[in-house]
Amino acid sequence: MKKDIIDFTKSFSEYVSAGIPTGKALMLIKKSSRLSKNIVRVAGELADSISGGRSLSFALQTSSSLVFPEWYLSLVEISEQSGRLCETLLYISKMMVDARKAREKFLVSLAYPVFIALFALGASVVFVNVLGSSFFSGEALFLYKIRAWKSVGLSGLFLLAFVAALLAVSSRIMGKSGLCMILRAISFLSECNIPLVQAVDSAVPAVCGEKRLFKAFSGISARIRSGDSASEAFAACLDEAGFSFAARIISARLEVCQATGKNDAFKIAADALEERGAKIRSAFLACEQPILICACGIYFVMLLKDTLMPLVLGGMEMI
Repeated sequence: MKKDIIDFTKSFSEYVSAGIPTGKALMLIKKSSRLSKNIVRVAGELADSISGGRSLSFALQTSSSLVFPEWYLSLVEISEQSGRLCETLLYISKMMVDARKAREKFLVSLAYPVFIALFALGASVVFVNVLGSSFFSGEALFLYKIRAWKSVGLSGLFLLAFVAALLAVSSRIMGKSGLCMILRAISFLSECNIPLVQAVDSAVPAVCGEKRLFKAFSGISARIRSGDSASEAFAACLDEAGFSFAARIISARLEVCQATGKNDAFKIAADALEERGAKIRSAFLACEQPILICACGIYFVMLLKDTLMPLVLGGMEMI
């Protein structure tokens, strides 16, 4: 379904950016043979709704073929109010494509540790069977395999727990940053001359799945409405939520923008955070392989202690 939303938005933005009216653009998508049946169906629904006098945001919200995210609907609604639908669709399309690329990069990063773990477990199973059958038979083989499989189980649990922890860390480091995403959204809306509070409110649904970020940016809107300056509101709420680095950058840039009249605080902050994130990802990927090799080394030491050592130190006397 997410792929359908991305493909629909990409096609829709291309038609609208070419100067084709919304209703006609939807009809062209409906007649397209290169898009999925689901996209063609939703384009027909939206075209019918718009021809009946409904707004695009309302038509998207009531669509039964595709469920559009709340942040998507929020951005489309505000773009209709500001007359920047074309730019907004292009921005949404780019944001969703970037998010998909980040997700694919994360999945690729999972392949190596998962492959190594499965290979190590598979090799140990073959090792125990071949080694036991080569040196033992009868009751001796049975006793040897009991001890060996116990060792495989314990060492395997260690390796699987380590890989699970590595994947958890990888998901945080390699995943798309929700903070950067919302800052980019606010930056885009600010460039469209949307007031800051309204821009924050429209961008907040994009991080509704991340409780800390959602709470922080909801608090920012409340503080600005109560009279705090933008720099004070962002600094206080982000620092309280644990985003101290971002709080310092954004508050400093907002103060500079307030003094100079510029409007690039959120773009610069997002650039700085993404640059920092890229350095962390590079360091993590550089360390991932040697750390995984060390874990596999510990795994095989634990395994060999109860599989190979009985043979070296006297066979069944050690069992």
